[in-house]
Amino acid sequence: MRLIQETRLEQKLSPQLIQSLKLLQLPTLELERVLKQELETNPLLEEVPGQEPTPDQTNHDKDQAATTDQFDEQQ
Repeated sequence: MRLIQETRLEQKLSPQLIQSLKLLQLPTLELERVLKQELETNPLLEEVPGQEPTPDQTNHDKDQAATTDQFDEQQ
């Protein structure tokens, strides 16, 4: 009789990670539909009004993305 010890590394995706990946792949309109459906069916979820980005935040995000792109090009 021979004993063998083996080390093996495996990656497994959790159900939450799989769900997150599926949501990230959805187009915007489909994502909105899924979110509305979840809000209607799950009594523990509630929509928080006023969470949409303001124009100032949107412009700041665009400026930051442009700066990041310029940095990437320099490297």
